[in-house]
Amino acid sequence: MGQDSNAIAVWRGGRHPVRLHLDSMAFELSGGLKLRIPRAEVGLPRLQDGRLLLTISGEPLEIELAEAARWDAALRKPPPSLAQKLGISADKPGCLIGDTDDPALLAALDGASAPDTEAALLIALVASVADLAPACARARGRPIWIVTGKGHYATVRESELRTELRALGFADSKSCAVSERLTATRYAERKG
Repeated sequence: MGQDSNAIAVWRGGRHPVRLHLDSMAFELSGGLKLRIPRAEVGLPRLQDGRLLLTISGEPLEIELAEAARWDAALRKPPPSLAQKLGISADKPGCLIGDTDDPALLAALDGASAPDTEAALLIALVASVADLAPACARARGRPIWIVTGKGHYATVRESELRTELRALGFADSKSCAVSERLTATRYAERKG
């Protein structure tokens, strides 16, 4: 998920070739200038002569790129909520398997959760490969989001999870950040 482009960034008097990346969590510049700006701190951009003008922490940031209008629209559009990314709502609730104290996940589930028998999909918190088979047995044709720690919060490797899930007959189709410490990948039973 996200949007990427090459551009020139003008920041603090210097011109820098950069790679832009935008996703639901942050607006990032890499290459000649490295900045990571949380979406909530980006503010409204302005378009001027094919340039995107932003104010970051009170300082002007000018970005020169061919797709300035497209980036302007993308930065103005609110990022999807975690509930939207997970595909859950009051009409299409999810069932949480496991316990969490993660505020972002709890907020997404508020008003969008149901018991297993009424849920449209499952959201399983997984700390080890051994947690997968019991969670997948409950899927019964429904998608299942496998939620794990990321970075130094990770307790299991993504490659180990994917290998085991494929052995159980599941294929991954989408991933998203849940919070600063959790990530999720959606799996579904392979057909045929």
